[in-house]
Amino acid sequence: MSKKIRKLKPKLIQELKELQKSRGEMQHFLTNFVLNLCHRSESMVFLRENYRPTDNGNLKDSKPFQVSVGLYVSSLVTCWETLFRDLFVFIVDNDNDIYDRIYSFLQEKNIELDAVDAMDISVSEYMSKQFNFQDLAQTCEAFNFLFDRTEKKITDYFDEAINAIGAFQCSRPNYILHWLQQGNIALVKKEIFDTLEEAFNIRHKVIHDGNFYMEVIPEQMAKIESCFVIFPQFITAWLAIKYNQKRMVAFEKNGGTVMVLTTDFIENSAIKILDVSDFSAKDYIVVPDTK
Repeated sequence: MSKKIRKLKPKLIQELKELQKSRGEMQHFLTNFVLNLCHRSESMVFLRENYRPTDNGNLKDSKPFQVSVGLYVSSLVTCWETLFRDLFVFIVDNDNDIYDRIYSFLQEKNIELDAVDAMDISVSEYMSKQFNFQDLAQTCEAFNFLFDRTEKKITDYFDEAINAIGAFQCSRPNYILHWLQQGNIALVKKEIFDTLEEAFNIRHKVIHDGNFYMEVIPEQMAKIESCFVIFPQFITAWLAIKYNQKRMVAFEKNGGTVMVLTTDFIENSAIKILDVSDFSAKDYIVVPDTK
């Protein structure tokens, strides 16, 4: 692979140390992702419940609302970046063949791996900073590098993910379910990618163009939330199964639905895919683990 490698300089070391601190336990990549999304979603719930387009019958300036929604979309991209960077680190740390290949690759690039280790930075963490996960093409490039594949888009991994997962359950209708029901996996992947790309472009404008105010279209927002919340959960579930990590499953018991993080096989269970409605749901109770 021909790739320019960032050297281990003070700025990069500081970035990696800060990521270590905020990440916590690496195997918690799924719960971290869901919690990050939940906190962002709560801000939108607050905005929707409290924003009033009129004041004493007069139409208010919508720009503050547009700014808030644009920042929300930007934050979804940030959650994406964090998850896929953490997944990269997790995969390298848990797949010996991939680790050995990356170790050899860095040696060929004359990287002083002893110096990396001396900084208490792992090979996986160092290599993760060679990709920009704010970029869809580089996210795909990173996965291709890991799995020695030549996929064109990150959504091309959706086939393998959905086949590995098997049965899955969503709480409510969403756009990915709608596209899947069309029975054309190529269409599903195209719709997901086009929506992701649209959101990445919105984020770029929000961050770099102060004159940009996002036009808020409910259908567009529903698509963006579906793709940023649901698609990554298919990827994490696939990798959790592949590397025998905990995944969210749901099953019926005593007239209700039980959701649990587990590595165990549970008869008649399905992978649970959460959506934004689950983050604000009140119709559940937390029960102690009986194990």
